[in-house]
Amino acid sequence: DLDLHGEIGSAIARVGKQCIEELKEEVYPYLNDIFWELRQAAVRALGSCNGLQLPEFRDVAYKIWLNDSHSDVRAAALSAWAGYYDHTKNPFVLKTLYNIFVSEEQPAWVRVN
Repeated sequence: DLDLHGEIGSAIARVGKQCIEELKEEVYPYLNDIFWELRQAAVRALGSCNGLQLPEFRDVAYKIWLNDSHSDVRAAALSAWAGYYDHTKNPFVLKTLYNIFVSEEQPAWVRVN
C-alpha cells in the first residue's frame, strides 16, 4: 500500500528531524527494507546532520555506502559520513571521504558531489 509506505517514510523522517533518540531502534530495521525510499529515510534519520547523527551509525553508513544497490541510498550514506566529519573533525573520516571523492573507480556523481 503506497499510502502506508509514505506514512512510514514520513514517520522515519520525523524521528530524525525531531531527534527522537528513544525511537532510533525502531528505525534501524528499515536500513534493510525492500523499498529504497525507506532505506534512504532511515539513513538520513540516523546519520544526517539534520537528524540524529549517531556516532555509532558511522560504520553502518560506510557499509551501506559500499553495498546498497540504489544510488540515492548510497548518496544518503555518503552524506551522513560528510556530516559526521563536519561535526567531529575526525581525520580518519576526512581521509576516507577524500579517497572516495578522488577515486576514478567511483561514478561521476560521487566525485562531483
